[in-house]
Amino acid sequence: MKNLKNIISCLILITVFNANSQNLNIDWSDNGNSTVQKYSNSENPFDTAGKKHNILVSEFLKINNSKKLSVEETISLANDFCDAKELDGGRLTMVQFNYGIKDIKNNFSGVVERLDISKMGKFKLQELFNFMVQNGTKGNISIEEVTSYIVSFENSVLKNNSLNKKDKEVILSSTSVARFSPGFWYNYNSADTTGQAKRTPGWLRWLIVGAADVAGGVAGGGAFSVATGTAASLGANQLVSTVDKEK
Repeated sequence: MKNLKNIISCLILITVFNANSQNLNIDWSDNGNSTVQKYSNSENPFDTAGKKHNILVSEFLKINNSKKLSVEETISLANDFCDAKELDGGRLTMVQFNYGIKDIKNNFSGVVERLDISKMGKFKLQELFNFMVQNGTKGNISIEEVTSYIVSFENSVLKNNSLNKKDKEVILSSTSVARFSPGFWYNYNSADTTGQAKRTPGWLRWLIVGAADVAGGVAGGGAFSVATGTAASLGANQLVSTVDKEK
């Protein structure tokens, strides 16, 4: 990654496979759904975070897919959408969104450092971001390997007595989204037999998008927020669509 301009350009290429796709039929609310079961971890007490995130993203896209919106308008509508669902966690600001986009070059270490959790908690969460961004940019890991790693990582967090209650809540909510979000985006364009919907040369879109979604979820600095994670995901989606139209 040579400079910030290249980083942001690559993020734009890999972030959410623009909203022109029509594969919006994934039912993440059904516990009997095989896709949900595939990315679930019953040992994680905060596993609803990832499920709720994907339901919200899918529902929002169904409603707003055809609208011509700016990034700011998309984030504002996403915030309103999450407010209507009575979700806790506040609203994502453009300052938070833009900071997160720039911080990808640091594996989101700036986002992690702002969190109100212990030093050990930050260290463990940074491990997660390092894994996602580094493997996402290498482009040579499978969705199955990612899911397996995160489940193993979660189990180590659950057994770690050096982490306090808040640390574990933030980290395990993050790991839930880190499993479900890549799973959602990987399957979102699964009908694309060329594979280009899932991969940009050297990059795995679905994995970097997942990392960005997690960063959005912790953008407020306090407890993990499904609302801000959803708004970050949808804002990035609109960023991709806007840039593609300008090319």
